[in-house]
Amino acid sequence: MQIEICQEENKTLERMSTVEKLSAMILNMKEARLWLQGLRRKAAQTINSKKHELMKGRRTLERELAGVKRIANRVATMVAIEWKDGSDEAIPGWKSGGFWQSEMQQACAKLTST
Repeated sequence: MQIEICQEENKTLERMSTVEKLSAMILNMKEARLWLQGLRRKAAQTINSKKHELMKGRRTLERELAGVKRIANRVATMVAIEWKDGSDEAIPGWKSGGFWQSEMQQACAKLTST
């Protein structure tokens, strides 16, 4: 009878030890989950910040490109006006701004690719 009681106590102690080990594992897993959530949140914030910076830079570049296009148009207009000959015709090949338009398109393509 005494032996049976000791065996039951040993089984109970083993179960308690197992429960304690499992509780410690659960606690470690919860801590790891919280740590990973913090990393994920920080990564999302970093990504959003970088995205915002890139979008801001893109808008700035688009505004600068629009300004360059306006200036190029003004220059082309002024050059065409200055080069008109006595018959009030633009220099042949420059009619309707075709020459300058292709030059501007090439310049814009270079700016866009940069």
